[in-house]
Amino acid sequence: FEFRIVRHYDKAIRYIEGNGSALTDPTGKVLLVVGMNRDITERKLEHERLEQQRVMLASTSKMAELGAMAAGIAHEINNPLAILVGKTELLRRKTESKSLDMATLASDFDLLFTVSNRIAEIVRSLRTYSRNADSDPKTNVRIQEILRDTLRLCVDRFKSSKINVDLDLGEFEKVQILCRPTQISQVFLNLLSNAADAIEGLEEKKISIRASMKSNWLRIIFEDSGGGVPPEIAAKIFDPFYTTKQPGKGTGLGLSISKSIIETHGGQIILVQNPNGARFEVEFPVSDFEFQNQRPSAAVSDADNALGANEVEAKALSGKRILVVDDEKEIQNILSEELRERGAIVTCASAAEEALRIFSKEKFDALITDYAMPGGDGLSLIRKLNELRLGSRPTVFLCTAFNVCTPEMARELKISSIFAKPFRINAICHTIAEALSQKY
Repeated sequence: FEFRIVRHYDKAIRYIEGNGSALTDPTGKVLLVVGMNRDITERKLEHERLEQQRVMLASTSKMAELGAMAAGIAHEINNPLAILVGKTELLRRKTESKSLDMATLASDFDLLFTVSNRIAEIVRSLRTYSRNADSDPKTNVRIQEILRDTLRLCVDRFKSSKINVDLDLGEFEKVQILCRPTQISQVFLNLLSNAADAIEGLEEKKISIRASMKSNWLRIIFEDSGGGVPPEIAAKIFDPFYTTKQPGKGTGLGLSISKSIIETHGGQIILVQNPNGARFEVEFPVSDFEFQNQRPSAAVSDADNALGANEVEAKALSGKRILVVDDEKEIQNILSEELRERGAIVTCASAAEEALRIFSKEKFDALITDYAMPGGDGLSLIRKLNELRLGSRPTVFLCTAFNVCTPEMARELKISSIFAKPFRINAICHTIAEALSQKY
């Protein structure tokens, strides 16, 4: 066992490893206890230093991968932005000339909604990949969601290099794994990037991603159409700083860090010798619950298909007092207009301090707050609201563009639902109505 002590003469903290055993007589009576304590402080500190270096190197490797794809990602965002700007100008011109018919207007709005969602998905993938997830709790996530988020970061590179990516998880696409999604995405991006490098310049450029299941192990198979990995390279491929790429193209950290990440998730990553191309297999432990539980984890997912204000929403929201807190006036306007159409009584605030002043004078059935605001974030507002010990606590909803709230934190702060920006307004109204109908 290990324990800490404070050395009396210099107050230094020392780490001690102790072990011992008991000597007994034939009847089992303890005669003597023999033990030994050993100072392992230097070993402990060295381990912590190495762990800090590992985290730093992992972050460096991840940002290097992202930097290599930055131009392609910008291109993937600029294309739909060009459509948005162009369509907006066209609609304005048609409106001014009064040559706009309702059928064309509806079709154009559908297009604008589609391309806006396309940008939102790319941004969400970037946000997920770039965050520091080392201290995040592990959550159950569909493996298909992680793969699709990762592939969005590669789409322009693959398109410009004419690389065909075949993703087919078959019956296992809804299987969930207990993981830190950001770290698993980093592993997948590294494997995809390596595969793209391996088939660069070949006539046939193909990457396939498959899944298989054995007992309670999910296996994700990445295979490319390159020449495979020679045995002398395969023996060292997971070693730190080992790379076969040209200077400036690789750090030799990717596969080493990927191996470490997968092992911390209780899995393994292996290279399978294959004459038709490199084949990497990533295995994850999967419990029966994770395999059977196929419901999306996002709070608004079940409401995502809710269209318009129906009678149930109007009944649940009619007369309900709702406080909307967001420093962006246009978001205040959009939320308040939609909620008022459903019969709610809406008050708006632009900062946490303003919201607390309003709470001290009025009672509300619900609070919808942004996270990032000047003068105090949304989580601080919710904590202070909880400290007020109001007679009737409002149902709380958090809107954010960041992954700032874990499920455990949400339960602790009694947050009913978290809405990821950009959000669908109909889904938000549906979820709020559902929560309030259960409360009253």
